[in-house]
Formats: sequence, structure tokens, C-alpha cells
Amino acid sequence: MKRKSNKQSIAEQRPKFVAPTQKQIEEIISRELELWKRFGRKGPYPLPMLDFIIGQIGIEIEHDQDSEEFGKDAEYYNPCPYTVGITNGELFYSLYVTLVKMTEDEDFNLFGLPICDQQAFASMLELAITMFLDMHLDNELDQTVVDFWILFAWCRRMGSEHLWVGDNGEPADAPELNKLTRDDWEQIAEEVKEHFIDFDIEFTEMALLDV
Repeated sequence: MKRKSNKQSIAEQRPKFVAPTQKQIEEIISRELELWKRFGRKGPYPLPMLDFIIGQIGIEIEHDQDSEEFGKDAEYYNPCPYTVGITNGELFYSLYVTLVKMTEDEDFNLFGLPICDQQAFASMLELAITMFLDMHLDNELDQTVVDFWILFAWCRRMGSEHLWVGDNGEPADAPELNKLTRDDWEQIAEEVKEHFIDFDIEFTEMALLDV
């Protein structure tokens, strides 16, 4: 009889992920914000609200750290017109500085950063969202959906918008995470990107690529 690998056994023993309810997510956010206040950081983006992006950066580093193409002095593997020529090391240093400013600078304005730094952040956000839509939604739900929802909820809060709006355009109770459809997640993804990405720059990039 074929023996199961340790990896298979661990996977089978791991309890199935149960998505928290919207009420529980609100409690998580409130608890995380209370803990964050103890650090005295004044930036508009508390670190726990950015777990989705930080987690993706960690995945990228862990997945490609042994790849020659991913070396810190190698040219960035996912360039756009404004980041052509930068190295992977420069990219991740830019992301680090941007994240520190987001969490610590009281008057932080993402669109006030140098365009290269804006686009370095945008490229990682786009990559994280693409992987989320392509990989996580096609498998069982995991903590990633909670992190992404929390990022979305924070973006809505910063924009002084209701968390959820029904088909009639009126505020409504947010659906439970396990009730959201792929179309819902794709719409959420677009709203998150609109919050963080200057699409005027994106259109300029497209024009540069056509030259």
C-alpha cells in the first residue's frame, strides 16, 4: 500500500478554513486598530490593514529567493515604462520605504510620491490582485480573502464611502465572504486598484508603449 507523504498528512490534518462573519471581521479590525495605536504611528494606513500586500511581497521573496533572475542586483522581472532598468533590490527597497511612509507619515499622499515609487507599489499591488483572482478564488477560501476584504474595507472607509452598496445604488449589508461571487471579487479588486493607482499614469504608460 502506498504511504502518504508527511506533506499530505499535514495537509489532511489541517483544519478547514472557516471564513469569519462580517461581524467578526469588524471585531478583528477594531482589535487590530486598538493594538496599532500603542505604537503611536500616525500614518493613514495601519500596518494590519496592509497585510494583503505585505503577504504578497513575502510570497514573492520566498518563492523566488533562490532564482538567479530574482537576485537583488538583477533587473526587475515585472517592469513598466516608469520602472525599466531598476533592480529587484531597488524595487523592494522602494516598497519598504513606501510602506513605512504609509504607516507613519500623518500627511502621507501616495500620489505625491515620485512616479517610479508609485509604479513600483502599483506593480506589486497588481501582481497580488492577479494572483488572488487566478489562484485563491479557484481553491478553497483561506486567510488571503480576509486580508483582501480588510484592505478593501479600509479603502472604502478612507474614501468616506459605505462598505457595501446594493444593485440599486443604496447602502446595504455586506455579504458574508463565502457568499461573494467571482464577479463581486473582481469589482472589489477594481475598487482597490482605483484607490491606489493613478490611472492617468497608466494611460501615459500605454501611450509610451505604442511609440
